[in-house]
Amino acid sequence: MALVALALAFGCSDKPQHPAIASLSTAPEQSVRETAPTKITLAPAFRPIPLLYVATSYDPGRFAWTRDVIGGIVQGLARGGLKQGDDYQMVSETMAVLTHKTPEQMQTQASRILADIRARRPDLVLTTDDDALKWVGLKLDKVPVVFSGVNGNPVRYLSSDKIDSLEKPGHNLTGVYQTTYYRQSLLLVKKLVPSARTFAIITDKTTTGKTLLESLKTIDSASLPLQWKDSFVSDQFSQWEEKIKDWQHQVDAVFVLSANAVLDRQGERMTMNQAIEWIADHSALPDTACWTEQVQDGILVSATDDGAQQGRFSAALALKILEGAAPGDLPVSTPPNGVPALNLERSKKLSISPPQELMSLLIENGVIFK
Repeated sequence: MALVALALAFGCSDKPQHPAIASLSTAPEQSVRETAPTKITLAPAFRPIPLLYVATSYDPGRFAWTRDVIGGIVQGLARGGLKQGDDYQMVSETMAVLTHKTPEQMQTQASRILADIRARRPDLVLTTDDDALKWVGLKLDKVPVVFSGVNGNPVRYLSSDKIDSLEKPGHNLTGVYQTTYYRQSLLLVKKLVPSARTFAIITDKTTTGKTLLESLKTIDSASLPLQWKDSFVSDQFSQWEEKIKDWQHQVDAVFVLSANAVLDRQGERMTMNQAIEWIADHSALPDTACWTEQVQDGILVSATDDGAQQGRFSAALALKILEGAAPGDLPVSTPPNGVPALNLERSKKLSISPPQELMSLLIENGVIFK
């Protein structure tokens, strides 16, 4: 029965999906991390094939999630029969918000990208993550826009007159938003450590981190497998270290949201990999997180919000638009299930033996990092 419960948690949903999206596999593909497209030159005035413009919040050269999203877009278009270079051209630009963090800096980056879009006149614009949608996508009204990686229901989360509803967004845009799979992730922790009762949340001060924390507050706490006992928000990693040390005797598990913009003692930004590796080396608590890369870097387990999956879902919408559909008629959606991921080395370090039912689920539908 436990295996059936896990399968139901990760393999099915009663949420409606657009037909083009429903046909896509949600299983991650390990080659995604190396498939990010390179920039191309400006298409000629007479363009025989469509030009797709990808505007990213985070620099794909430094942020694996963004590489995965772009790779997923390319994969999804290929599944629809479109080959990059032969059937469409793609160019990408980034706001690099981890280094351009102030509103003034973001505005400068967005203005540069918007001017580039006006010059290139693409057939379709795809944005990734919150800031690119807010600063670029919502400023466009004459070109179709498909967004992805938005942290939460965009109708509630964004104050915009360009999204009427999830079912019929209207206007010139549609897209895919992220669902952080809190219940599924905590259920996985509970399966690995049945004695766990409480958990704490830690995150940085990025737009992503703060939005993820706010979205958790909207969930009925009684529906969570573990009791939420504490939370901590800081961009100083020395404070993270102290808090995680304190939690070792106060809670049973830790949920890491965003670790994208924490600073070391010298004031330099740490990579997410560095932050997660410290946690894996110094914490004896089971932990979970949001993204596949975090589990790969040392987090124990997660029902991951997979970047490649976001890319494939947005590609399904792009295909419909390229076939003539109006963006505003295509429902905004979210993948119904996270992709389960386990770091086997971390489980051994914590002396946790994953039950066979969970291993079967991971082998069939998830990712195991050894």
